[in-house]
Amino acid sequence: MREYLLPGPDPDPDYQNVVQTLDLTGEEADQVFDALASPTSRSVLRALYDDPLPPAELADELDTSVQNIHYHLQKLEGATLVEAIETAYSSRGVEMDVYAPTNEALVLLTGRPSRTEQIRSLLRRFLGGVAILTVVSLLIHKLANTLDAQTWSTPGNLTPTPAQGTDAATNVSLTPTPTPPPTGPDLAAVTSYSPGIFVFAGGLVVLVMATYWLYRDLPE
Repeated sequence: MREYLLPGPDPDPDYQNVVQTLDLTGEEADQVFDALASPTSRSVLRALYDDPLPPAELADELDTSVQNIHYHLQKLEGATLVEAIETAYSSRGVEMDVYAPTNEALVLLTGRPSRTEQIRSLLRRFLGGVAILTVVSLLIHKLANTLDAQTWSTPGNLTPTPAQGTDAATNVSLTPTPTPPPTGPDLAAVTSYSPGIFVFAGGLVVLVMATYWLYRDLPE
């Protein structure tokens, strides 16, 4: 759906190069609506669509002060609705900027985005979630491996051994005997199931279900 707001008197044949489109969901919409909130601003813009003018002549035409015209021109210029196109001189030799609209027409775009755009947006969100989930899973996997390595390097059983130069029956010292890491089936059971894998698999299932649920709610 398209609605024309403040069109120019005669559209240029090369319409696509002179029209300014304004999306209601964009950030520029706030600036444009703020600039056009005043009736004086709208009168200034309408007058400039009829003929480019300097501020002094605009003030005479709209029966207001030059300071007031400058204020509204600044707001319109900040919203990229008007611009100074040339410099003119008054009868007293005072230099003046001549203002004109930046475009032949200002088009206000409303309506919902197309289904294709919505699906693309949904896919981008899904891929972003997968990327974040992958990073988190790798961090958990690395942390789990670090903790496992520290566990297997901890001293195990303490084996009594006779102290040198003393009676073996009465004086012994305790020598730590490291516990060897598990081998065979036990080692496979420990290393095959990393917590990171469970986190990634579970998170991926949640992402797929959430994406499918949102896809079902997309309008036709």
